[in-house]
Amino acid sequence: GRFKAESLEWFELLTETHPRFAQGYYYLGYAYLNIGLYSKAQISWNSFLKFSKNNKDKKEIRKRIAQIEEPLQIEKGYNEVLAGRYETGIAVLEPFLSSKFNDWWPLHYYLGIAYEMTGNRAEAVSSLKKVLQLNASHIETMKELLKIYEDEGSKENIKKYSEKIRIVEEAMKEEQAMHIKEIQEE
Repeated sequence: GRFKAESLEWFELLTETHPRFAQGYYYLGYAYLNIGLYSKAQISWNSFLKFSKNNKDKKEIRKRIAQIEEPLQIEKGYNEVLAGRYETGIAVLEPFLSSKFNDWWPLHYYLGIAYEMTGNRAEAVSSLKKVLQLNASHIETMKELLKIYEDEGSKENIKKYSEKIRIVEEAMKEEQAMHIKEIQEE
């Protein structure tokens, strides 16, 4: 994770310092792709196509851009939800439930948020529970479910998700402490 973040920073710096150097955009696009920033990957790769003279690499990147067409649409749906345009986000994201992206936990997370914000609590709970099936330690999802159950007064579920959150947060603190120790030892 640290390596990805550091390499992303260097590729961004490279493209700022040498804006006509095609390979900087090539690798920056892959760095963005690896962290799920599809729009930024597309923008970087379009810059690569503009500056590159290497036809083999250009063919590869055109293929990559075509491959991220659906993730780009999903990202647009996420952004609609984040912007508070929940109905639009739902309209963009729901079709992907019957696609190969159905096992993408962020799809279910953002749908869950949008469903809750539009008053469709049953769908929200269902979507958020699907997130935890796909990514069992996603703490933001647990916190969203906890808020719903607190609002409903569901004591059993409040206890269940409060305990899960406590366990995951403790594990995260331990992992962070180990990470800090590793850095100090380097």
